[in-house]
Amino acid sequence: MNQLTGILIASFAIDRIANGIMFLLSFFKFYPNPETISDPTEAKAAAKKQTMMYYLFMTLLSFGIAFGFGEVAVFTKLGFIQNNPFLDKIFTAFLLMGGSESIGTFLKLPGLKVKEKQEEKPIEIKGVVKMEDTKVVPADANE
Repeated sequence: MNQLTGILIASFAIDRIANGIMFLLSFFKFYPNPETISDPTEAKAAAKKQTMMYYLFMTLLSFGIAFGFGEVAVFTKLGFIQNNPFLDKIFTAFLLMGGSESIGTFLKLPGLKVKEKQEEKPIEIKGVVKMEDTKVVPADANE
């Protein structure tokens, strides 16, 4: 298995594990669900907290894989001889984090948060037009 395939598989696994943890946390009361909160300000804060937790899990998993497995190092596998192993691991962790959302968007699996382009709806104006002046002016009177 080449390095790119390993990165793709690891990125996908990181995304699935992070989403699984988020799903399990949704059963506990301390973890807010923005869909059940009626106050828009609190719902927005809960959504931000969910996003923060998701990226925290992604970061922990990515760095755990990058530093836990000695063979996962992008620059080393690409053939760079003179590189800093610590920076190589950090770059690999960021690559793992960034790749998971892109893979999910590419595969469009159910349950993934895919940002789709929304259709623009035409503007609709409802109301009443009230005529105040009943005097009719001929069209060539304004010239």
